[in-house]
Amino acid sequence: MKIVLDQIDSIPEIASSPALASYINDFYKGCERISEVVAVTLDESLPQGKNWHQLLLNQVANTGDDRPPLWSQSLFLELDQYRKFRHLVLHTYSVDLDAKRVQELAYNLEPVFLKIKEDIVIFNAWLADASFQE
Repeated sequence: MKIVLDQIDSIPEIASSPALASYINDFYKGCERISEVVAVTLDESLPQGKNWHQLLLNQVANTGDDRPPLWSQSLFLELDQYRKFRHLVLHTYSVDLDAKRVQELAYNLEPVFLKIKEDIVIFNAWLADASFQE
C-alpha cells in the first residue's frame, strides 16, 4: 500500500479518491467477514436489522458468553471509523467524498492492519487453548 500512497499525488484526485475509497471499502469488508465468522461460529448469532453492521462490530469487540473480545477496544474505535466510511462509500457518489478524509484513512490502513494481525494472534491463541480445555 505504501507504494500506491507514495504515488497518489501523480494521480488526478477525481480518480485517486474513488480508487482509495474502494480499497478502504474492501479492507473493511474483510474485517467484517472475520467478525461474521466469530459471531456465527462462536456466538451462534448474527445481528439483524438496519444497523446490523454496527451491532456486529460491537458484538465481537465485547466479550461473548464463552469467548474474549476479537478486537481490542482501541482497534474497535478505529474499525468503527472504517465502518462509518464504508457506509458513506456505499451511499454517496464518489465525487462527493472528502479527498482529505479518504487519504487520511488510506494512510492509516497499514498501522490498523498490524493491530488486526496482533488481535487475531491473541484470539487464535485463546482458541487453541480453549480447544485443549474441551
